[in-house]
Amino acid sequence: MFRHTLAAFLTLAVGSLAVAGSHVGLVTKVSDDEVTFRVRKKPDDKKSDFTEEMKVKVGKDVKFYTGPASKDAEPTALSLDDAKKAVEAAVGNEKRAIKGVLARIETKGEGKAEEVTRVVLFPGKRK
Repeated sequence: MFRHTLAAFLTLAVGSLAVAGSHVGLVTKVSDDEVTFRVRKKPDDKKSDFTEEMKVKVGKDVKFYTGPASKDAEPTALSLDDAKKAVEAAVGNEKRAIKGVLARIETKGEGKAEEVTRVVLFPGKRK
């Protein structure tokens, strides 16, 4: 009985990890309906450019954060409007070579059912 329960638990745990995704990329647009970002073609190749564009629907319980100032600190929560402003400022800044905000985007689901659940923006140094 214990083995069957353990096997069922492990199947559910592994299955839930298979449908959840995490992407690191440049967020170029945030709207009420979707998040547009670019990822590397080969995620393991740190020297490749962010060329693959992805658009993922925003889930109803999506949370936006700005990255921590240090490794020990927690990310700071942002509203959807603040996230939109941060991305628009980074994309519209003529001095920046990279048009977008580096971010970690966490999703659930696959294909057309994929939804963004959490976005942590790393805007870099602000002056």
